[in-house]
Amino acid sequence: MAATTFIRTPLNLAVNIYKIMAQIHDKIALRGRIIGMKEAGHTTAEVCHELGVSHTTVDKWWRRWRAEGGLRDRPRSGAPRRTTPVEDNGIIEEATRNPITNAVAIRNNLQLEVSSDTVRRRLKERDIKQNSC
Repeated sequence: MAATTFIRTPLNLAVNIYKIMAQIHDKIALRGRIIGMKEAGHTTAEVCHELGVSHTTVDKWWRRWRAEGGLRDRPRSGAPRRTTPVEDNGIIEEATRNPITNAVAIRNNLQLEVSSDTVRRRLKERDIKQNSC
């Protein structure tokens, strides 16, 4: 059997974005049903049984709804930032000085010990479009 290669196309990206948005919608809809049932007077056990979720999940979202009034996930810390503000400014200056450069060249010119993806993220944070050269 021949190996297949996944080709990234705008359609594939759109489908992936759609799937992620649908997952977010489904999570928030479930949380809304939890809140709706609790506000209608159902017990936690009834909500668990009806929606197929754990006691912990019902209690968490009910408590968070009453305290904060929201159904979205809280921000997460993520990985620690790998560049300093001085390095961030150097990346921006290098990209501005030479607009036809790329992330690998910027990383190498500044002798940064980060991935080229990190450099791309720093450029994106400042809305700097990178030319593919």
